[in-house]
Formats: sequence, C-alpha cells, structure tokens
Amino acid sequence: MAADSKKKKKKKRKKYRNYQCFREPRNRALRTLNNTYVLTSFIDKSLRDLQRTLLKSEKKTEQEYVVPSSNGEKTVLSRDSEEISSVLENAYNSGIHEQGIIVAVALAEDYLQTTLKTVLRWFPHKLKQNVAGENVVKSVNLDIILDAKSKDQLLSRLINKQMQGIFYGAPSRYFEYIEAVLNVKLPADLKRQFVEIKATRDVIVHNSGRVNETYLEKAAELARGKNNEKLAVNSEYFSSTISHLKRL
Repeated sequence: MAADSKKKKKKKRKKYRNYQCFREPRNRALRTLNNTYVLTSFIDKSLRDLQRTLLKSEKKTEQEYVVPSSNGEKTVLSRDSEEISSVLENAYNSGIHEQGIIVAVALAEDYLQTTLKTVLRWFPHKLKQNVAGENVVKSVNLDIILDAKSKDQLLSRLINKQMQGIFYGAPSRYFEYIEAVLNVKLPADLKRQFVEIKATRDVIVHNSGRVNETYLEKAAELARGKNNEKLAVNSEYFSSTISHLKRL
C-alpha cells in the first residue's frame, strides 16, 4: 500500500512538472502580449497629449534635436512645430501600432517554437514528421554531427535546424507542421487571421506598410486593401491582433 501511494505521488509530481513545461511559456507569452498592448496604449496617449500641448504653445520657433550621425557622433537638426506635430500624428495613427505588430508576431512565433521544441525533445522521432511532402531534417550537415559534444547537444541542433526550416516558410505550412507534431487541430478562422496578421507584418517590414501582390495572395479574402495602398494599422486593428494572438 505504501509503495503504491509513493508511486502515485511520484506520477502526480511528474505530471505537474510536465504541465508546467507548457503552462509557463504560455503564461509568459500572454503576459508579454498584454504588456506590449499596455505600453503601446501609453505611448499612444502620450503622443496625443504631447501634440495637443505643442499645438497650444505660443512658441512656434524651431526646436533643436540631437541625433546620431553616420559616423557615430552626435549632430543637431532643427524641426518646426508643424513638422513635429506631423511626426507625432503619424506615430499614433500607425507607427507605434506597426511596431507593436512586429513585436507581437515575434512573441507568438517564439511561443509556438518553444512548445514545439519541448515536444520534439521528449519525442525525437517526431523530427521525421513530413511537412507538405518535405522532411526538413532529412539532409544534415556532417559538421552538426561531428561538432556535437553530446547526444543532447546534437538533438538540440537538429531541433533548431527544424525550426529554422519550418518558420522561414509560410504560416500555412508551419501550421500544418504544428498540428501534426502536437496532434491538435487549430480553428480554420484563427489560422486565416494569423496569416493576414503575418502578411501585414511582412509589408510593414519589407514594403513600407503598402499592400503588394504577396500580401494580397497570402491574406486572400481577409485582405484589407488594394495593391499599393497603405495598410491601415490603427489602434483597432492592433487590439484585434492582440486578441487573435492570445487566442492562438
């Protein structure tokens, strides 16, 4: 009886540790997404307040600002009140939310990778899992094997190689992989929403926030603009993005 009780307690502790392996990254991701939203909201309000103060000011003279030069030294530039007001308006209308989208997508993808890495460490045979007919780690550089100091280090390197191969691809491709490895089924609408969010992030980073053919192809029926139009990335879109990523 005592032995059985001890076994049950040990099994319960192990189950709790396993549970925590997934709970902690999830909680960390949710907390950081919330912090990103709160910080962005604070910046939004501060910029609006600063613009109002600037417009009410009777001083319309140019202000000097110290910025770094190309050689690493400091240089001084001048901007008048209208220019600064325009900069502030652009920032709270889209700029800060665009930066928030970039951070939020990175946080979501980091969480997905962390979860996958945990499962792949526990079940290395899942590295054989094919995605769209392709085995990502089928071909391994010999140096990865020869330079590894232990089996654990080799496994970590193979998992990292797998993650690079998967997450450099399209979200639809790595969702297929996630569902196969984790044995889950994600809601189709959530996957479509994330694909649009990721496509928005890509045009922010690579195309000055303007719609291109790649965005239209990826976003499909969820596309929010026409070719060469500036994508609206305002507080409402940012709020819905955080909601979708937390749901994911």
